[in-house]
Amino acid sequence: EVKIYDSSDNLIGTSKSGEDGVWTYDFDSNPSGVNVYYVIANGKRSDNYTLNVDNSTPDPTADLKNDTGTDGDWITNDPTIEGNVEAGSTVKVSAERVYELTDNNDGTYSYTDSSGTSHTINAAEKTLIDGKNYFVSTEKYTYTVDSENIKSDGSYETGELATILNGKDGQYRVTVNSTDVAGNSSNL
Repeated sequence: EVKIYDSSDNLIGTSKSGEDGVWTYDFDSNPSGVNVYYVIANGKRSDNYTLNVDNSTPDPTADLKNDTGTDGDWITNDPTIEGNVEAGSTVKVSAERVYELTDNNDGTYSYTDSSGTSHTINAAEKTLIDGKNYFVSTEKYTYTVDSENIKSDGSYETGELATILNGKDGQYRVTVNSTDVAGNSSNL
C-alpha cells in the first residue's frame, strides 16, 4: 500500500501498486498553487515532490485599438483587437455577424441582411445583446493568437480581424476565449 501525505503530514489518500510496481492516485481536489507531497511505501518515505496546480485563469480583456466612433461604442473602421490574458495563453477571437431586429408586433421579427434581402424570424430565433434584439447569422469568422504572439506581460494585439472583415461592413458580436498552459479556459 502506498500512502500519500501533504507537507503538514496529513494523510491525503492511499493507492495500490500494480505487479509492475507502478501506482497512481487521483486527487479529489487540489488547491491552486504550490502543493508539496510525499509518499510512504513499504515503511520507506520518499523525497518531497512539488505539484504546481493551476485551477483557473483570469477572464481575458479585449478592446478596439482604434475606436473611431465614440470611445467605448465599438464603432470602428479598424477592428484591431488588443487586450490582456494570462501570459502563455492562446487566444481565440470570433466575430459573428448580427442584424438588429424590428419587432413586427405579431410574434415575429424582421431584418434586412447585407445583400438587402428582407427576412422574418420567430421569437425563438432572436438573441438579446445589450438590451436589443438581434439575429445571429451563420457568418462567423474566427482566428487564433498563438501563445508565442502573447507578450510576457499577457498583452496581445492582433489585426487579423481587420483583414478578415475587410469589405464586410456591419455589426458583429465579438467573443474572446483564452486558454492557459494548464488547459483552463475563460471567455469574454
